[in-house]
Amino acid sequence: MSNEWAVVAGATGTIGTAITTMLSERGLRVLGLARHGDQGRGIRSVDLTDSESVSEIASEIEGDVRVIVHAAGAELGGGIRGVDPASVLAAMEVKVTGLLRIVRATHHLLIPGSRIIAVTGHLGYDPVPAAVGAGVANAALGALIRQ
Repeated sequence: MSNEWAVVAGATGTIGTAITTMLSERGLRVLGLARHGDQGRGIRSVDLTDSESVSEIASEIEGDVRVIVHAAGAELGGGIRGVDPASVLAAMEVKVTGLLRIVRATHHLLIPGSRIIAVTGHLGYDPVPAAVGAGVANAALGALIRQ
């Protein structure tokens, strides 16, 4: 097995599960991150909104990081007239600040040619009325990843 790693946030979701499977099949060791870990599948419980929780992930990686995939989801939040601003901030914490925390925790393990991939939903560019939180967070994540 390779000594190159993939770090996948949102590893227990539908998309994250498919990504972790594919990366593993391609020979990468995968550190899956999710709100609710699954030790049987090697997925670590991590709170992406907590810097201390995320900072601990680097100690579990014994090698180089080839790819970071951020596929964690955010709550829809509701419509603009009734959305709680705290829910918009919570979505931003998971989608945007969560990725920043992962990169800060693992940047010293990235090797030349490594990739950072952010999975955003269509709500970031094709909003719907009941999804202000997810829409704003996905749009911001798209802007962040282009930096």
